[in-house]
Amino acid sequence: MASLVASRISCPLQGCEGRGGGNGKGLSKKYFIDHLGTRHFKTDVLKASHKARVANDFSLFFALDQALHQAGIWLCGVCFCSHTFSKNCKHADGVVVLAPSFDEVTIYGIPVPPKPGLSVVDCTTVGSLRAYKAIVDGDNSQVPSLGVESICFDIDLLSRVFSKKLRTVKCIPPRLRLGFAKLFCSVLNNVLGSPGDISVWVQLLILPCCVLSAFVPTNRAQRRSGERERCQLEHISRAILRWRDPIERLGLVSGRLADLTPSFSGVKKSDKHDEANVIQCKRKLGDGHFTAAIKVLTSSGVAPSNPETLHELEAKHPHAPPLNLSSSPLGVDALCVHKDLVLNRIRNFPKGTSCGQDGLRAQHLMDILGGAASAVADDLLGTITEVVNLFLSGKCPSQLGEYIASAPLTLLVKPGGGIRPIVVGTAWRRLVSKVASSSIGISMNTYLQDFQFGVGVPGGCEAVLHSVNRLVESKGNEVGLSMLLVDFSNAFNLVDMSVLLEESRVQCPSISPWVEFCYARPARLYYGDSTLWSCQGVQQGNPLGPLLFTLALHPLIQTINQLCKLTLHAWYLDDGIIVGDTLMVAKALDIIKTKGPARGLFLNVDKTGIFWPMEDPRSRVEGFFLINISRPLNGVKLFGGSVSLDEGFCQDLALKRVSKTTSLMKAVHKLRDPQCELLLLRNYAGVAKLSYALRTCSPLSLLEAQVQFDQALRDSLEKVVTASGPGFGDWQWRLATLPVKLGGLGILSTGDIIQYAFLASRLQTNDLQAKILMKTGIDSHGFSFQCALDVFNTTCNVDYSLSPQHVAILSCIRAPHAQDFIFTIPIDGLGQRMNHRQFRSVLCYRLSVPMFSEGSVCPSCNAHQMDQWGDHAVHCCSKVGVKFRHNLVCDILVDIFFNVGIMVRKEAPMGFLSHDGKDLRHADLILFNWLQGKDACLDVTGISPFAGTGANSWALGVALHNAVEKKKRKYASICVDNGYKFMPFAFSTFGEFDTEALDTLSRIKAISISHSNNAKSGAFIFHRVSFCIQKGVGAQIVSRLPTNFM
Repeated sequence: MASLVASRISCPLQGCEGRGGGNGKGLSKKYFIDHLGTRHFKTDVLKASHKARVANDFSLFFALDQALHQAGIWLCGVCFCSHTFSKNCKHADGVVVLAPSFDEVTIYGIPVPPKPGLSVVDCTTVGSLRAYKAIVDGDNSQVPSLGVESICFDIDLLSRVFSKKLRTVKCIPPRLRLGFAKLFCSVLNNVLGSPGDISVWVQLLILPCCVLSAFVPTNRAQRRSGERERCQLEHISRAILRWRDPIERLGLVSGRLADLTPSFSGVKKSDKHDEANVIQCKRKLGDGHFTAAIKVLTSSGVAPSNPETLHELEAKHPHAPPLNLSSSPLGVDALCVHKDLVLNRIRNFPKGTSCGQDGLRAQHLMDILGGAASAVADDLLGTITEVVNLFLSGKCPSQLGEYIASAPLTLLVKPGGGIRPIVVGTAWRRLVSKVASSSIGISMNTYLQDFQFGVGVPGGCEAVLHSVNRLVESKGNEVGLSMLLVDFSNAFNLVDMSVLLEESRVQCPSISPWVEFCYARPARLYYGDSTLWSCQGVQQGNPLGPLLFTLALHPLIQTINQLCKLTLHAWYLDDGIIVGDTLMVAKALDIIKTKGPARGLFLNVDKTGIFWPMEDPRSRVEGFFLINISRPLNGVKLFGGSVSLDEGFCQDLALKRVSKTTSLMKAVHKLRDPQCELLLLRNYAGVAKLSYALRTCSPLSLLEAQVQFDQALRDSLEKVVTASGPGFGDWQWRLATLPVKLGGLGILSTGDIIQYAFLASRLQTNDLQAKILMKTGIDSHGFSFQCALDVFNTTCNVDYSLSPQHVAILSCIRAPHAQDFIFTIPIDGLGQRMNHRQFRSVLCYRLSVPMFSEGSVCPSCNAHQMDQWGDHAVHCCSKVGVKFRHNLVCDILVDIFFNVGIMVRKEAPMGFLSHDGKDLRHADLILFNWLQGKDACLDVTGISPFAGTGANSWALGVALHNAVEKKKRKYASICVDNGYKFMPFAFSTFGEFDTEALDTLSRIKAISISHSNNAKSGAFIFHRVSFCIQKGVGAQIVSRLPTNFM
């Protein structure tokens, strides 16, 4: 816009009142603004006259727009008042017109007048000045092709919006949640009022992507975090206001479809695959998505968009003839659910779950059901529930089924080659399916009975694996038995949809209207500019998918059970395990081959296997089993675990799994950020990656793998804590591998849990195992269980001797919430990130890693000697000392109080004297109306538990108690005498909190939960305060560390 800036501005309105056109020299910016107010917009009559001329004169409209840009102001087309771009226009009736950005047309609210050869174009639809100037210049190629007159809320519009895939914000800004909640509720009510009207459904489906669309910065200034946040806020605010007006709504939709604004990126993207993965991994960590973060870090990337990829994708989604739906009545009422179940299912969405083509995220629903939108949350939840019941009853127009069930496709490259399609369905489909699945789960468990353990059976996979191993351990040396492992080809994508729908009508008719709505028409799958169709199988990304698949499979399972006398018969979704006499097993395989294809179930012979430790010679007889069926000799891999009597086979499988996990731990260190590395090691990349193997494999077969893994884990922890430097000994390793609530870092070693994990899994799934093994006559847990139990009992009797210092530190870091800083998600905007030296120094301080040379002089105060553990560093009162840490905590408390709606003031002057007649220092924080209607003075104090005593003469909680009592003696009575409550807020350098501080934070947590309607939301209160304390401690230590340390 630099070309518009000039020293003098010519007024385009000169002569409009019959006066002369001026001397032609123009006006300065200040006089031009005054000139408009005193000459042209002085009275309502003049405003009306100019408004009519501007609205009908294209040349005048454009000239006035240029002049307003030069002056740096915009004009409200409703009241004809001018404002700077930083101010909105507030009308007398309370309506607020949001200011446009500088790049937009400055005459806001008046359509661009017609010009010969062009139709009427809404200036808010055109959006940017670049597109508007294209109109003036006659460059129609730069003009949006969709005018408001061509917009109609029909299926065609829905198709165009969904094919465009507009990005939406991850969460709704807090100050806009109430406004969007009211708007969303009104759209839902329109649907409830006219459920047969497609237009109201279309508006519901396109509302999020039109109103909550992500703001795209167009220059470097807008990309700055503060400015970008402001622009995003205005972007959504303006969209909410425009949607409320029927005419503006058309312009808003047209603008979203024809947005010409190019994106601006001020960040140079890395061309290197590993660097790109690291950047994306840190973004996922900042969102708290640990599983997604580790997957991104080790990803092979996204498949290239080319004809070959599209052809491979089409092969995975073959075409099928149209379905013939049954017209017979269901005989039962459609499922109707209560709003409590709907709210529970909304909360049950995975954290950070993405959106479908409609742009609606589960987080958006959470945002408008709590916090600032609490005033309408109950009514809104009731309205959402009614719409969910409309879906369940099949009253949504059938034409919309292919869009509700649609999804975008993201194609990832498999490590071994090929593509893996990732599908994210619409929030409505996932929510309704979650509700339906929860409602009929119990009845379906009764129907599936003793054979299917993949749907609604917690621990089902582990139970099947344990049962098979117990059977092999007990009868593996018997001749005459065989075990068949069944695998189908692309089962979920090829299962016959007509069979699936018929089974749903028979077995769960209450949800059949919803199932038929989703599956009656092929669902749309969007990949780039291409649209594919899901014509066969269960829809990926649908929570009902596993249940519907098992319904199609179960009649085949029942047939096998009726015609074959088997020892063990169990399924986990599409994977089957059949054990019995070899002839019976062969008969079961023949049933699967002959009856399966009619249901869309085709045997994958290459992955189907026959095995038993003592092979039955009959299994080799020609005609019993397929010639090319797999016949492993030593054992088989089942559900990721091993089934074998050969210890070598089990050990090799365990070592391969450990090798993959250690490679993953090495990949974590590519982040070069110990805070992020520790989060991933604890949540996914460490022992958590081996959790399933530890629970399902006999500890006897894991001993060698356990030693290798623990050594690799120790090396990784040493790299996180000391950057592979000295000081990380056996005590540090032992302390770091304790659970968080016991003072550790929560990164467990396999040596500590190898016996317990196996025993726990066996006992937790004991009832399921009894059901699976009921025909085997096996009652005992077996040799491997007894060995693990004996070792576990012996290990529990081991005692450890600790020094007084170790006892003191361990007691401190075991205090409630002392370790909460470990859980904090690294978010720069909230100050929840430390640099690598700062974070490592905190870990070293808590793990007793020597950091300083004993007897060296403190470089900060130049008066006291340093101790090797860093205790003086946290006591020192010089620069970056105790006061620095104190101020950090005060600042974070103010921010927390403000965010939960508590009135607070920092460093407020008290205005009264102490007992000795001196002015009292300012209160750290004053909380207004906090206790019994009285203001409370919050006094923040941080101490070291070893100050003045050292670790040897230390006693738990004494230092905190003494600090609190000292504060009370000094201030409590004076505050009470002057009508204030006094509240000490004491903490230690190890993160301990005094009782009163815990009570204060617990009350804030309760308030936060009540505002957000989410029980998990209050946890961040303790996390932020704990992290802030350790951030202050880290700064104190780092400012005194040798420059070459860590």
